[in-house]
Amino acid sequence: MARLLIVTSAGPEQPSRASAPFHIAVNGAVPSGTDCGVVIASDATSLMKPAISAGVVGLGIPPLTELLDKCLAQNIPFYVCRGCAEARGITAAMLSPNATFISPVDVVRLTIEADRVLSF
Repeated sequence: MARLLIVTSAGPEQPSRASAPFHIAVNGAVPSGTDCGVVIASDATSLMKPAISAGVVGLGIPPLTELLDKCLAQNIPFYVCRGCAEARGITAAMLSPNATFISPVDVVRLTIEADRVLSF
């Protein structure tokens, strides 16, 4: 099976761009039979806070909370930059069950292992 890695750094101030990676994962990659994972870095890590993700609704894209729920239901792994998240007050206890903290070394490894990488 093909492996797609989506890397996102867009935060809630850009709702369409912040939602697009999750939309592509659940409504594009999974239905097409493509294995997928999402690296969440920089400002995008703030989307791991339910109070923030609840207010993110992009144009022409389902609300982010709906997309995140579908990612969890479809077992799409989230790889969250530890340093980026901790700088924004996000702890391991706040992560969803499909999310794990990673380091820059892990980002490089995941990128090399992927067949294709999309970046937002």
